[in-house]
Amino acid sequence: MTDDQLAAADHTGAGSGPIGAHERRQAEIADRISALRARATAITASTRTGSTSAQVRDARARQRSADATLGLAYLRAAERHRLAAAAHERFADFLDESGDRERGDAHRQAAGADRAAAERDEAAGHERGVAEHR
Repeated sequence: MTDDQLAAADHTGAGSGPIGAHERRQAEIADRISALRARATAITASTRTGSTSAQVRDARARQRSADATLGLAYLRAAERHRLAAAAHERFADFLDESGDRERGDAHRQAAGADRAAAERDEAAGHERGVAEHR
C-alpha cells in the first residue's frame, strides 16, 4: 500500500477513502432511521384519533410495515458496522506490520466501537420484530 493509499484510508484523511465513505454511509443510514421512526410515530398517533375500525386496521398494518422497514434498516446498519470493524482490524494489522503501532491501536479501538454499534443496531432491528416479517 502506498503512502497516498494509507492517507486516504486513515481517519486522519479529509474524509476521503474507504473510511470516509463508510462514515458518510453511516450518516445516511442514521438519517433514514430517524425518518422511519418519525413515520412510525405518526402512524401510531393516527390510530388514537377516534378512527373507524377499518382505518385503525389499516394504520396498524402500516405500523407493522414501518416497524419491519425500520428493523431492516437497523440490520443493514449492523452489517455495515461489522464490515467496517473487519476493515479496521485488517488495517490495524497492516499498520502493526509497518511499525506504526499507535495508529494500529487507534484502528483497533475503532473496530471495537463498530462491533459495539453492530450489536446495538442488531438488537434494535430484532426489537422491531424483523424476524417475524421476513
